[in-house]
Amino acid sequence: MKKNYTILIVVGIAVAVIALVFFSMQKKKDKNFDWSQTYMDQDKNPYGTYYIYEMLQGYFEGYEFEDLKTNFAETDLENLEEPAIYIFVGDYQGWDYKDCSDFLDFISKGNQGFISARIVPDDLMNMINNWYSKKYDGNLFFTARKANATFTEYENAGPFSFNFKEKDFDSFYKWDYFNKIVTEHEILGYIGEKENFVKIPYGEGVLYLHSTPLTFTNFHMIEDKGYEHASLVFSYLEPANIYWDKKLAVDRNITEKPKNRNSVSPLSYILSQQSLRWAWYLLVLLVVMFFLFRSKRRQRIIPVILPNVNTSLEFAKTIGRLYYKQNDHQKLAGYKVRNFTLFVRNRYRISTKTIDNKFAERLAEKSETSLKDIQYIVNTINYINENQISGDLLIQFHLALDTFYKNCK
Repeated sequence: MKKNYTILIVVGIAVAVIALVFFSMQKKKDKNFDWSQTYMDQDKNPYGTYYIYEMLQGYFEGYEFEDLKTNFAETDLENLEEPAIYIFVGDYQGWDYKDCSDFLDFISKGNQGFISARIVPDDLMNMINNWYSKKYDGNLFFTARKANATFTEYENAGPFSFNFKEKDFDSFYKWDYFNKIVTEHEILGYIGEKENFVKIPYGEGVLYLHSTPLTFTNFHMIEDKGYEHASLVFSYLEPANIYWDKKLAVDRNITEKPKNRNSVSPLSYILSQQSLRWAWYLLVLLVVMFFLFRSKRRQRIIPVILPNVNTSLEFAKTIGRLYYKQNDHQKLAGYKVRNFTLFVRNRYRISTKTIDNKFAERLAEKSETSLKDIQYIVNTINYINENQISGDLLIQFHLALDTFYKNCK
């Protein structure tokens, strides 16, 4: 019996080695990335949303982040006791009439919704527009290789340049913008000269619509410009628990055929991608081997649960070290100023449009820190905006900010 068990182990190891070698050979055949626009939050290829998904998990300190794995009509978000944020990033949002109605009920009760999609359901837009006789007829778009994103409030930020690539080649892209939103709304940002980021009050809540989800994909998020752009976009939201729409991340193939989305299964997508397909085959093989070997185990395997990692903080540190090594003191100082103003807006709800003595007094009062230290930070920011700074001044500015972050209430 012991001899047979040894043979089984040897055969199992040999099969696993052969499978790994074959999988490696398949990977070498295709060294390029998968350039499909999946918008899947576990996809690390150029047009997945892995990095924005990771960033948002630690974006609002002290608040929870949860995945939605069902259609909106099947959730119970409109009955939450605490305010919440619904977030969707993708090419197309395949909601039916019931989903749209429940979503607006959720917004009207004092919650926030953020939808970044090239195609927003017509029913949702018509409900927002109060079913005007001239119904919403979809977004318009302009075609270009590159487009600049700007904000109406952050005049000193940007413009942020975005482009579209396929297999390392620049390609033309249809940059969508909103058309004929007749209800009351505030324009927050533009793509080119067209509005692509709007804020729409609805009931007691707010709906944010963004027409360019491409800017949140991994391809742009790994660049400092893309990360900064995303940070500014989400800085408009009030801190609350985040609910990320994961259900539609499985249904990304509905982009071209939204009416047939129910016919697309997650396994169909996995088998359609070469790397995922072989990973699936290897997983099945390992599961079979596990059950073969488990018959000899008496103790249940205890899974290891890894702690959540705040990748957004590590990303910011990496960018800081990069600028410092390049002696680009001005750019690093500007990055620290933007992080400081974002921190002040999120924690103390103080406008950073004008940074002066009045701003310093208000911040010192709310943060319960020394007015003298705040005044030094304010004076340095104003100096940075008008002059080139030295390495010594940059270090002093960094220490002043570090002291503020450690002592503020």
